[in-house]
Amino acid sequence: MQMFLVGGAALLGLVIAGVVYSMSGGRKPAEVSRLSAPAAASAQVGATPAWVPRSDLAFVTDAEPLARKFLSATTVEEILPL
Repeated sequence: MQMFLVGGAALLGLVIAGVVYSMSGGRKPAEVSRLSAPAAASAQVGATPAWVPRSDLAFVTDAEPLARKFLSATTVEEILPL
């Protein structure tokens, strides 16, 4: 009976320690350096390499026609080429 009490107290202590550790920030993640876009980047989205992050405006510009085609489709066959 005392074993269960000691085991439960130890488990409760571990849970409380884990919650306190995680709420205090825990281990700080390593900083990740971000690549900046090249200075001479062209205005065309298709001309930039795949590894360069795209702006939100460029993404929306490319996604809007696809979204319109998707929403206007009435059959599965119209969606498959997208």
